Amino acid sequence: SDGVSPNVYTYNTLISSWARSGESCAIEEAERIIGRMSRSGVKPHASSYTALMDVYSKSRNNGMGDEICHRVEEILHLLEQKSREGDETMRPTVWSYTTVINAFAKSNEKLKALKARSILNSMKPVNKEEGFVEPNVYTYNAVLNACAYSYGDSEERRAVFNIASKTLADLSHSDQYEPDSITYGTFLRCCNKLMERSSERNAIVESIFYRCVNERKTSPLVYNQLRETVEEDLYTKLRQWETDRAIQQSI
Repeated sequence: SDGVSPNVYTYNTLISSWARSGESCAIEEAERIIGRMSRSGVKPHASSYTALMDVYSKSRNNGMGDEICHRVEEILHLLEQKSREGDETMRPTVWSYTTVINAFAKSNEKLKALKARSILNSMKPVNKEEGFVEPNVYTYNAVLNACAYSYGDSEERRAVFNIASKTLADLSHSDQYEPDSITYGTFLRCCNKLMERSSERNAIVESIFYRCVNERKTSPLVYNQLRETVEEDLYTKLRQWETDRAIQQSI
């Protein structure tokens, strides 16, 4: 009534609101908004489709099941294709890729860790002009989350743990980002769920906890995963080491 027409940012806000709604009709409503944009002459951008992908990823519409992650991946491929054709408004962002990885992490796909890592790898082609997108800490954490909730036999779990280890190493060597408490807490869950109890697992957990404390990245998540991953005596030893270190540094 005031003569102000909605623009792409107005529509994006509407789409994003459905991601937070928790409503079973969220996907249908978000798709309807995308359609309305095109009919009203407002061209959806990559940000619009990324918001739509987020609705899919956070949807409670159980009727779609694991189809959700594949639909989100289809949208990503659409963005990549349009971008290659020269449409800069459709160039996928780090959030586009991270949203797809999150969708797979939440799925029951057996090979979701491998898929998540493959998407991460696709962000960084050898030739940066082919569409280089710098992953951020949320991207790496999403891959670790996919690993932490993977399943399979001992050989398959070991392969997934190798993916988790490579992902943590890549983030640790990043020039722009560094592991946070979620990174370490999720990696500890990977140790718990993907490795058999052994001296090797204990050694890895100790090393990760020492790093976490030294980098001041501890959190309730880290402590909870530590407690679930190691025996009580090792947990007590590590927490005592942390306390002694804090006292020594305060002197």
